Amino acid sequence: SRLSVCRRLLFGLASPPLQLTQNAIGLYLNLFLLETARLRPILISAVMFSGRIVDARPADWLRVSRTRTRLGKCRPWLLAAAPLSALAFLLLWLPPRDSWGDSGKLAYFLPAYVAFSLAISCYYIPYTTLTIRISSCPADRDSATAYRMAFEMLGILLGPLFFTFIVEPKRTSVVCSQLEWANNSTRGFAGNNSTREGVDEEQAAYLTSAAAVSALVLLCGIAGFFGISELPDNVNSNNKGHQLEATQTSSRNDELKVKNSIRTYLVQCKRVVTYRPFLRATVIFITLSLSWHV
Repeated sequence: SRLSVCRRLLFGLASPPLQLTQNAIGLYLNLFLLETARLRPILISAVMFSGRIVDARPADWLRVSRTRTRLGKCRPWLLAAAPLSALAFLLLWLPPRDSWGDSGKLAYFLPAYVAFSLAISCYYIPYTTLTIRISSCPADRDSATAYRMAFEMLGILLGPLFFTFIVEPKRTSVVCSQLEWANNSTRGFAGNNSTREGVDEEQAAYLTSAAAVSALVLLCGIAGFFGISELPDNVNSNNKGHQLEATQTSSRNDELKVKNSIRTYLVQCKRVVTYRPFLRATVIFITLSLSWHV
């Protein structure tokens, strides 16, 4: 049977968690760790770098195809990873006490960020794998992918939006050169709102924004689990059986095409990197990305 519009919408609605969280982290986590959590810049780099390593999509150990449950192969991952991702994201914005010192803060934020990166990977990999398991019709899968991309664009906007409207009015306008990480006191703050009460309000604003994003992540996971239905394995195997013969007949032609493409690969690369409109578009894209993060 064809995939209904409601199923496509629910499939797309399950896509934003990665974009919701990653864009908020990319724009505000560094500021939070520096200004509010009072973590040294070199330790912030260690925290962010550890998360990037884990975020390299651990496909070697995450074998969705080996999952065998009555609920399917991918949907159980969504059910388990969505609340874990929401909780780990929320813990990232819950600063430890100043008395913990640099080592204590590092011992808190580094595992928290690693745990979040693992949890969001355990969510997003099975979710994207669901694309080939929600329908046996290629047109339905293409349509579901379009819904997914549309909701991902919405997630890109919504993630930083909460932090922008909730956190920005409460920021203490810290001057980084005047921060004193050694004694963790409030006299290192500079700006119009540098009191202890202002710092507490800023922490509460970060936590409120993170709670809103975590709630959306959880709702998206619930929508994905209850709104998406997986095809049984025998349906996929039958489809593969019908396609096997056609694949074998075209494999020889594909080998010839691969050989020809390898020969012309360097030539095509040269054309791309010397094409001026492409170079201009690349420079504009990089400039806009850097200005957005700055």
